[in-house]
Amino acid sequence: MDLNRHRSSTTLLLITVITTTIIAGKSLAAMPTVDSITPYLGQNDSTTRVIIKGSGFEKGAKVSIWEGSSYIKGSINTPGFARNVYVSGNYAYVADGSWPSSGLQIIDISDPLTPSIVGYVITQDYGYDVSVSGNYAYMAAGTSGLQVIDISDPANPFIIHTVNVYTSADSVHISGRYAYVADATSGVQVIDISIPSKSSIIGSVKTPDNAQGIYIFKSYAYVADNDSGLQVIDISVPGKPSIVGSVKTPGSAYGVCVSGRHAYVADGNLQVIDISVPGKPSIVSSMKTPGSAYGVYIYRNYAYVADKVFGLHIIDISDPAKPFMLGSVDTPGFAYGIYISQNYVFVADGYLGLQVIMTPILLDCSVNSPSRITTEIPPHLPQGIYNVIVTNPDGKIGKLYNGFRVISGDVQQ
Repeated sequence: MDLNRHRSSTTLLLITVITTTIIAGKSLAAMPTVDSITPYLGQNDSTTRVIIKGSGFEKGAKVSIWEGSSYIKGSINTPGFARNVYVSGNYAYVADGSWPSSGLQIIDISDPLTPSIVGYVITQDYGYDVSVSGNYAYMAAGTSGLQVIDISDPANPFIIHTVNVYTSADSVHISGRYAYVADATSGVQVIDISIPSKSSIIGSVKTPDNAQGIYIFKSYAYVADNDSGLQVIDISVPGKPSIVGSVKTPGSAYGVCVSGRHAYVADGNLQVIDISVPGKPSIVSSMKTPGSAYGVYIYRNYAYVADKVFGLHIIDISDPAKPFMLGSVDTPGFAYGIYISQNYVFVADGYLGLQVIMTPILLDCSVNSPSRITTEIPPHLPQGIYNVIVTNPDGKIGKLYNGFRVISGDVQQ
């Protein structure tokens, strides 16, 4: 890694592509355009009904807005190397890398624009991942296993128990009374956390390669298993997990997230995998990223991808078979982990700590004609200037930079 690289300020990279205009019964390449939005000004204490004018709008088009005066809305440096993040209530819990300088950092995000560290605990070995359930944080701490941390007082967290694993706890996902740990070359450990201070391993299963990431969905654990791709594990009996399906990905699988019938795997790029039959997963599409995709988080119709040196990418997955890049934010560090809460993306950004970014906001809309769309801007948005994005069903985009402004309801227009 070149930690001294020089990069431009945060930018939005919207993919400008062509759309189809039917002329004399033939398809010609044309770009959908967004010319204006009326009114262009709205107050954040009320809904604003607007008309979008342009050309090339197709039936089924979607409208989204993205606050664009500064895509990174807040940030805070952490002492170590922010590897992953979990949000619960008014706090972000950051797995912050190497011992002895760091571990778990607890950050107050009650105002996401001004995050502040309120508590920390130094964990043994490396803090790779963290998940929260109730008053406890569960830290995947490498060779030190799973650290159980009391966070009932966020300003004074403390370790109450450690569960030793066989190799290295690299990722953790909580589901009900169990913690599922990706244990590197030892596969997956199932840990009973019903009594946090007495947490213990009750089941395990070896995976073919190196378990790096894990996500629980219904009765299955989906494991990013490095060079062996995605492993699907039946956990209907937690004490007896068993591999029931797998699919090799083109790259080394590091991160995984599941939504509906699909698993999304970060393997240097993004792989979209059909898991409607868990025993027979199959890749249905791929999306190339410019860097090395490491983490992925699904929110609404978008996949948010942590792409290390190239920051955050937002990929439209409304049609999983045809994903396309909606936009990107170049974070100042190395994006590894993502969590989304209340329209904000929290990015674990390596040596540059935690970055807070607004999500695009998807609006309900009506396409009245190829040149006119009506929609409503909801209340309670942060003040600022928003880009307006129209996406046709085939993934082709038109946009109007700085097209709409939100002001305080206290300001007289």
